[in-house]
Amino acid sequence: MLPMENDATAYNSIFSILTKDMPYVEGKVIGKVTEGLDSLKYIVWKYGTRSGVPRETLIIQGCGQI
Repeated sequence: MLPMENDATAYNSIFSILTKDMPYVEGKVIGKVTEGLDSLKYIVWKYGTRSGVPRETLIIQGCGQI
């Protein structure tokens, strides 16, 4: 699931990729992961925490079209 947050004063968007159901985003989802789920699961395993804050800052770039 990819909920999106917009900042009207900036030229960027923030996307969150959720790996489990989150009732508070119900009706606000704009997409879903269709490829690369194995890569996502590896990132969650390697860098994820129970609080949802990653162990390190992760930057995804040059990944193709979103």
